[in-house]
This record gives sequence, C-alpha cells and structure tokens, in this order.
Amino acid sequence: MLENFYSLLLYRIQNQGPVAQHGQSDRLIIKRRETCWSRVQIPSGPPRMNNNYGNSEKSALYQGMSCLKREYPSQPIVGIGAVLICDGKILLVKRGSEPGINKWSIPGGLVELGEAIEDTVVREVKEECNLIVEVDSLIDVVDNLVQDERGNWRYHFIILDYFVRLKKGITRAGSDVLAVRWVPLDEAEELELTGAFREFLGKNFRKLHRFNSC
Repeated sequence: MLENFYSLLLYRIQNQGPVAQHGQSDRLIIKRRETCWSRVQIPSGPPRMNNNYGNSEKSALYQGMSCLKREYPSQPIVGIGAVLICDGKILLVKRGSEPGINKWSIPGGLVELGEAIEDTVVREVKEECNLIVEVDSLIDVVDNLVQDERGNWRYHFIILDYFVRLKKGITRAGSDVLAVRWVPLDEAEELELTGAFREFLGKNFRKLHRFNSC
C-alpha cells in the first residue's frame, strides 16, 4: 500500500497514459490527450511519508488522481445526477466536456475522494447551475459505458440519480457547462440527450411527473 500522495500520483501518471515533464523542482506539468487539467502543484524535495501534506497539496493531488482515472479507467467511477423539476419543467445542462459534450443531461459530476454522495450532489448543482439544493431521495442508478472503436472501455461510470429540492439561487451556467435550461418534461426527449440520461428518462418518465423541487 502506498503511504504518501506524491508516490501515488506519480504511480498513476506512469501507469495511466499522460506524459510527465519535469520543470521547476516544485512542479509537475501533465500533458493529457484531453482538457481535464494541465498543472498540479506538488511539493519539492523527497516524498513525505504518512500523508504529511497540507490541505491545499492534498486537494491538488486528489484532483489530479481523480482526473487521471476518468478516461480509460482501471475500474468503474462513481458519479451523481441531480433531478430538479419545477412546474413540470426539468433543469438540464448542456455538457461542455466528454463524455457527452454538446449534449443535454441533468446536472451532475463525479464523487471526489473523501466526499459524501449528498455533498457531491449539492456541490455539482452549485457549480453547474448556481443553485443551492438539498437532497431528497435516490431515484435510480444508471450505468454509463462507452467503448472506443477497438472495443476498449473508454468510459465507465456508475451514476446515482437523486431528486433534489431547490432552496435558493438564480439559474446560471457554470464554467464547465455550455448552457442551462428549464425544459418541459414532455419535450425533453426531443433534445439531443446523453445516452445515460435518455435511458434514465425513459425508465423513470412517469415517476418524474410526481416530483416538484420548488
């Protein structure tokens, strides 16, 4: 078992594809195939044992390791979706990154290391839609599996979709989505949806008509 963040991050980089180039002693610049992250600050000097890092250092390393696993992962990745419905309209976001770029889905994202599921739901809705919500109940669990042309698993997400209640906020698209839109439930399937959300919508369409987040 690796006992420090530094070693674990280097292990992920060396074994999961990105090319690492060393510059200054306290930096590691990661060049990836896609735009996930470009720089992670790591401390200079030899690796520190027993996780002896500050919070900011841990945060950067956690983000880096999480990001490295997203494409061609070695294991399934857990994500969440947030269902907000007001007056018969569901809140959708237009994805700004893969998988599902330029397609519509409910707000959501990946669970970060050390983060509770419900905290992820609240955080993602705030980041993507500028809304404060509280989690009500789990609706469904959906698999999102994407293969490349060679049959390799490019993405494998397990998505927990939650019904949430709106507390406050003015709807506004965050930096990681292209648009935010309230869409009548009966018209949602006419949009270009992500595969995972289209599956969820078809399976739970009647149930969603009973929800009201406002």
